[in-house]
Amino acid sequence: MQDNPRFVARWMSRDLETIAPSAALADALEVMERRRIRHLPVLDEGKLVGLLSDRDTRRCLEGGQSADAASVREVMTPAKKLRCVSAGTTVREAAELICREKINSLPVVQNETLVGIVTSEDLLWAFLEEPE
Repeated sequence: MQDNPRFVARWMSRDLETIAPSAALADALEVMERRRIRHLPVLDEGKLVGLLSDRDTRRCLEGGQSADAASVREVMTPAKKLRCVSAGTTVREAAELICREKINSLPVVQNETLVGIVTSEDLLWAFLEEPE
């Protein structure tokens, strides 16, 4: 499945930078800028508890909060509101979910463990490389 271009497993990022919910938003922003990423999984004792997106951070900062004063927990989208997929989800199913929910990334979870993340950009590459 990992090499099959029809499945999320082929396109997801596996080398994930993560952050703790107690971290300062300023630290998360530094990680996102350094790694040039727009989505940062939030883990607590190895469990996915949320996702911090550039959209979340913009909303916070535009609301007048300081990046030094806010914690990741205050700004992130909590896990209960996240849409997740498995590595065996098809690229088409993932793309439909991203479009329908108007989101830009999907955590990839296997047996309740975060194994990757697939973004709208990853899925565009999938469609460019393997048009149906």
